[in-house]
Amino acid sequence: MIFIDCNLLNFRNLGNIFLEFSEKGNVLFGKNGQGKTNFLEALYYSLAGKSFRRSVTDRQIIKYNNNFFHINVNLLKSMKDGGDKKYNIKVNYLKGKSKEIAINNKKIKKLSQLVGLNNFVLLSVEDRKIIHGYPADRRRFLDNAISQIDSLYLEYLQIYKKLLYEKKALFEKNNVDYMLLDSINEQMVEPFIYIIKKRKTFIKSIAPFVIKSYKNISDNNEDANIIYNPYVDIETPSELLYFLQKHKNKEIQEKNVIYGPHRDDFILEINGKNSKNFSSSGQIKSMILSLKIALAMFFKEYNGIVPLLFLDDIFSELDNFRIKKLIDFFDLFSQIFITVPRQDELKFFPDNFKIFEVNNGEIYAR
Repeated sequence: MIFIDCNLLNFRNLGNIFLEFSEKGNVLFGKNGQGKTNFLEALYYSLAGKSFRRSVTDRQIIKYNNNFFHINVNLLKSMKDGGDKKYNIKVNYLKGKSKEIAINNKKIKKLSQLVGLNNFVLLSVEDRKIIHGYPADRRRFLDNAISQIDSLYLEYLQIYKKLLYEKKALFEKNNVDYMLLDSINEQMVEPFIYIIKKRKTFIKSIAPFVIKSYKNISDNNEDANIIYNPYVDIETPSELLYFLQKHKNKEIQEKNVIYGPHRDDFILEINGKNSKNFSSSGQIKSMILSLKIALAMFFKEYNGIVPLLFLDDIFSELDNFRIKKLIDFFDLFSQIFITVPRQDELKFFPDNFKIFEVNNGEIYAR
């Protein structure tokens, strides 16, 4: 699937923007703070139903002195029978109201109806948190990736988070309602098991691609691996419920939900060592590239979909060797969107890439 065009209204610092795209590659060029990443965020939002920025609310996305934002994109999807199908996605958000998302003018009721329509990979400077950040940063990577291929996973994730919130709220009270706690634990079992099973399967499936891509990027000099580290590894409903009920008094005492997939993590290894603790700057960059390239390989292998690629200001983080390695993998993607702050970085891109200049919230094709 590729983007044909995009129309935005009041998204961040972007007013009324309409752009038509190259079917292969599109580069957004301009100084920092002009709106490049904001536009990339809007495209991402149209496929994910949310921002890729952490802890951002829809209200914060609205342009200053306005009370709504609007996204309207047209996409083209190649079908297995050889034909093409057009998709239109509209996102409308009015301050104080719930947002509305429509696919081909039909409003969706669940976010899972949107996520997975097409697969995509985002690579940004924030991705270093996957290695050096908290377990929550790594879980975010897992959840975003798995949700693209499994709509039920996203639904179970939302159910689990709701129950987790209710359980935490219960512990904040002076007198815990044990019957309600038992009920929440019972409701948690099914999504709990589904989430850890899918995470385990996903990491096992993506591991060969991580190994392969890191070998390539490190020029066959080093080995990499990815290992799932579930906080509670129980997949039998009766055993899990017994475990949760057995430890409920400890959670009540600590006033915290101690056990569950919200505490899961995974390890990225380089030469058998945890890259979080034993890795150079160059190794970190290679590992992040490998992880995202492995994700693209996995998507294509899993469902035959060639994913989109969003690159946010990543070239300034890489040396020429790694830039070349990344460009070598461009054929893995159906369409590419890249932001760069420096004009000299434009030399890296093929002639069939379309260049857009971004200045103070305005975007022009060059």
